[in-house]
Parts: sequence; C-alpha cells; structure tokens
Amino acid sequence: MASFCSSSNDKRNFQWITVASVELVKLPLIDILASYIKPLDLYQKINSCSTLKLRPEQRKICLIKSPGIPDYNKFDVTLLYTLIRNLLECCLPCPAQGWGKEPKTTDIEISDDIERLRLFRNNYYAHADSASVPDKEFEDVWGNLKLAIKRIACNSNIMCNMDYEKEFREIERSKCTEYQLETCRILLQAYAGLQKQTDSKDEPDISIVHVGENEKKCGETALFEANVEKVKSLSWTITWYKHRGDDIKRIETSKEKYRGSTKKGLVIKSVCKEDEGEYQAVLSFESNGPDYKSKNTIRLYVLEGKVQEAKFIRVNIFHAKIYFVIHLMQILFSYNL
Repeated sequence: MASFCSSSNDKRNFQWITVASVELVKLPLIDILASYIKPLDLYQKINSCSTLKLRPEQRKICLIKSPGIPDYNKFDVTLLYTLIRNLLECCLPCPAQGWGKEPKTTDIEISDDIERLRLFRNNYYAHADSASVPDKEFEDVWGNLKLAIKRIACNSNIMCNMDYEKEFREIERSKCTEYQLETCRILLQAYAGLQKQTDSKDEPDISIVHVGENEKKCGETALFEANVEKVKSLSWTITWYKHRGDDIKRIETSKEKYRGSTKKGLVIKSVCKEDEGEYQAVLSFESNGPDYKSKNTIRLYVLEGKVQEAKFIRVNIFHAKIYFVIHLMQILFSYNL
C-alpha cells in the first residue's frame, strides 16, 4: 500500500485536502464567531437580526434558549459562514470583492480570508470522483490555505483556541493508504451530496448589479438593479441598505433624491460624497417568512471636485454671454448716435 501512495502524490494531496475541508477549515471560523459572540448570547443575536435566514435543521442546533448553550463545534462551515456574514457586519469589514465572491490575491482582510475558507471547502467537492489533486494545483491551494489561516490566527481581535500550525503538521504526517483514500472519497461525496441538496432547495436568489460605472461624479445619477430568481409569490418587495463603516442606513426610496426607483431598481439622483458606501438589497415577502439578503454588495465611489469645475465652466459661459450682449448693445448704441 505504501508503494501505491509513493507512485502518486495526487492521491496523498486529495487525502490532505479532504481532511482539511471536513475538519480544519471550520476551526478558524469557530474562533472568529466565538471572539465576537459568546455561545450564551447567540440566541439573542439571532433573534435581533431580521435578515438572517436559517434552515430548520440549523435553527435546531444554534437557536437554543438559556440556560441551554449551543456548541459551536457542532456547526458546519455553511452555518458558521452564514452567522458570521449576517451577525458580524458591524464588527468585520466587507470583503474587497463583496460577500460571496472570490477574493483577489491582494485582498487580505479577515473577511477576504473567510471567503477563502468557504471557497476552499466548496471547490474541492468536485474532486470526490477522481480522488486525486495534481501537484501543481495542490501546492498553490495548500499554500494559500496556510496563509489565510495564519493571517486569521495573527489577528489581534481573534482569540484562537487551536494551534493551526500543529494541525497542518498532523495532516501532513498522516499515512496514505488505499483504505484512507476510499474513506476520504466516500466522505467527500457525502458532503458534496448534502451541499447539492441544500443548493437545490427552492429558495429565492437575489443579487445586485450597478448599471454603468461604480464611480460617479458629484451631481451625476447612480442606478442599482436587483436580479431576483426562484420567486413564486408576486407579493414581495426590495428594501435597499447603505453600509458605511459601522453605520447601516435603510434607504427611503419615497424621498425626492431616489425618485425614479422601481420595484427592483434604486435610483440615486445628484450623488454626493455622503452617498458613497456599500449597497445591499433585501428581499421580503408580505407573509411573515424570512428575508433574503442579496448575495453580494456593490460599492459606490463618488468623486469630489467635479461639480465645482462644472459650475466654474457654466459661470464663465454665463459671463461670456453677458459680455457679448453688453458689447452688442454698445455697438448698436454707437450706430444710433
């Protein structure tokens, strides 16, 4: 069996990634959630968040009244990610590319690394059938995973209860046998099947796009549009929110500034620096069901100084017109004389 493993590093790579996907990746997420919300306070935090959407099986293990205490170690990556994204909005910065999107190499904030952990787990379900990961692909992915977890562990706001370097060493020292590989393959297929069932549930899907450029000059108009899919009921509304640092503001589309907004579109007239920030849409139904946040946020950048330049040009043109009229009157007056 040893010769079986030594003949193909691809199998060993698959085993390491499977163990990391199932056991390791969720540990830093547990530390992040516990650093900001104690298990005893989770019930109150969930009830106070009107936009948090949880499935019945998730509510069963995390929505526990006192004196009962939820066990974060029983939470999977999906639940941990959902709670962090919805309950820690005021504590963590938004990922550079937005929630639910793949970070760029240069994006290294803690929220970017949270997205990396989620994507690491999701991306490697696809290897369950082949039970192999090529060396070149593995080296990049394994190195990036180590860097992401190391950055989280070094974050001064996070209290880590685990020696992650030791956990990596334990995985890398594990023996590679046909039995271990088959166990990993079956385990990963089971997780993949569970994820597929979750994703295929008939739940609304909402995302937002910026019509035109996301950089606007002062005085210009910005337009956002929500794309809504898998919605059977016609009785739904979109509420827009602007995030700027710790401040979350609900946008009242009935105001003159947002005149022209539609059921799915947000119009911001005559933008100014105060309009700059992250925008998000929330889908609600008239029935008392859960609300659904857009999968992503979009940032609006407002460039200062352009209005003054435009006004300066308009003023100069106005003065030129006055000068022309006065000069014309002087000519006509001289003719009359």
